[in-house]
Amino acid sequence: MKSEIIFYAGTISFVLLVGFVFLGMWYQKRVTTASGFLMAGRGVPFWLQASAIIGGAVGGASISGWTGIGYTGGMSNVWPILAPGVFLIIYFLIFARRLNYFGRKHDAITMTDFVCARYGERLRLPIACFAILRPAILTGMQFLAIAAVLQVAFDLPIWMGVLVSAVLILLYIITAGQYSAILTQWLQGILQTLGVFLFLYALFKVVGDPTRSLDLVFKHATGGYINMFEANFSMVTVWILTLGLFYLVDPWLYMYSYMGKTPRVGTNAQMMGQFAGMLFAIIPITAGLILYAAQQEGILTIPPIGSGAGKISADGLYSWFTFTYAGVEVGSFIIIGLLMTIISCGSSFAMNGVTIISRDIYQKAIKKGKFTDEEGLYASRISCIVVVIIGIAGALWLPILVPLWSLTQALVISAVMASVFAAWFWRRSTAQGAIASCVGGGVSAFAWAMYAWLNAGSPGGLMHGLHAAHVGLMVSFPLMIVVSLATKADAKAVSDVTNYAVLSKEMYAESPDFKGEQGGGIFVYYGAKTSVSKLGWGIATASPALVVLYYLAFQIKAITVPLFWVLLIFGLGMFLLFSVIGFFDLKNMVTPAAGRNAPSSGK
Repeated sequence: MKSEIIFYAGTISFVLLVGFVFLGMWYQKRVTTASGFLMAGRGVPFWLQASAIIGGAVGGASISGWTGIGYTGGMSNVWPILAPGVFLIIYFLIFARRLNYFGRKHDAITMTDFVCARYGERLRLPIACFAILRPAILTGMQFLAIAAVLQVAFDLPIWMGVLVSAVLILLYIITAGQYSAILTQWLQGILQTLGVFLFLYALFKVVGDPTRSLDLVFKHATGGYINMFEANFSMVTVWILTLGLFYLVDPWLYMYSYMGKTPRVGTNAQMMGQFAGMLFAIIPITAGLILYAAQQEGILTIPPIGSGAGKISADGLYSWFTFTYAGVEVGSFIIIGLLMTIISCGSSFAMNGVTIISRDIYQKAIKKGKFTDEEGLYASRISCIVVVIIGIAGALWLPILVPLWSLTQALVISAVMASVFAAWFWRRSTAQGAIASCVGGGVSAFAWAMYAWLNAGSPGGLMHGLHAAHVGLMVSFPLMIVVSLATKADAKAVSDVTNYAVLSKEMYAESPDFKGEQGGGIFVYYGAKTSVSKLGWGIATASPALVVLYYLAFQIKAITVPLFWVLLIFGLGMFLLFSVIGFFDLKNMVTPAAGRNAPSSGK
């Protein structure tokens, strides 16, 4: 059964990838400028942008990894899931609208554009060098994951699988750039979500319905398995910093915030995508807990977790159950969904790397902003090749991509967070302070990571209870404050360019989205005017609060069981909305006439 599932899933996924390439080639004629290539014309409609958030935030490693941490530690391991969910919502609420407005006003494409608008071009290369590390490493991880499937499905060597996956993803992003990524991520998001629900369906067929399955969890799980607060405190702080706080200065999120159709539509779409992502995320970790309970009950015989003969990795548990119990038809769709999450992340993060190389390095650092549309478009396509080559090198020659991914996020917050926050909120900050904090924070975090690597065996390890992110932030923020206060203040006109209060005032006054409105409650915030839209946004907004309650109160069976049913119904509803309405957004965007005149679906 395993070979049949892998063959069918691998073949169908390969055909889909080829289809994505042809879609990009068909759309290529509409891409005439570098800005269009990198930003999809700043007109991404609501449901496609929401799907892109799901596709980029929930990867293959997330789905299989979250199942594994549910099995090995239960709710005490929920922090790497909860921290990104909460901080992404904070980011969307506080920053996303203003960034969309800022991007339109200043033609911003990268996070570095925002920082340099405040502190000048001297920060361009230092920030770009730190920012490019994460998308480059993550792209390599996706190539490696696809290669592992191709090896089993078609007996390809890993090196050849990496090259095949890299060429396919390159072919469909190099044609139409961000358009290609956005258009295909809707289908990828639908298939990956379908795969998660089918996995849960297969699990319930074996173990019992949701109530029966959770009854077994409460029968066998104790301590940290049902109580999230029994986690190691030092590791919780690391997760909050590198997997939570990081998203307030994530270059990938800044890129997506600039791309939305309007400040309101773009931010509403990102919020909806995150609400749906948090709903879908409860499935793999709960499934891991159910697998643990079924093993204890004797319903399943799961191989020991570990390495070596007769063992499986915790990350491999999701695939192991699929191959063993799901059946050929259902199992094939589950694995297709898993592959789509990998492909979706691959294109999304590759395009983030492309924006950094094309915009920050070529357009701004090398050409000093003086280039033609043809030159900019050509450079953007060359940037696609560069990012893919870096990803291939990482996949083939760096054996510890996952720890390096964590390290890159630590380096970004260490080098960038003080400058970004000061640009938003502290007028007295100066360019000299920003440079000092960027270089000092980034270098100190890197040095501490190397120290941990030599002594603890991993660059993401703790030394004396401290992670590289702890050290980097403890250096960067004081440097920003001390150096800024010791140097001459920037002119008010300069400090106002990125100031939060100033941008807010300008946005509400000038954007057609708002027409001068401020305040007025949650429905005014969303722009919901009809009873149906108010009901929809009310349910959507309640869902992340219910997800947090689910994690916090998991040890209370009387809350957990009915709440799981409610969240499951909410999740299925979200899936149907994304599938049906998202199709019409896709149709509008690929039809030139309709795409230009399509009404906003974000209100």
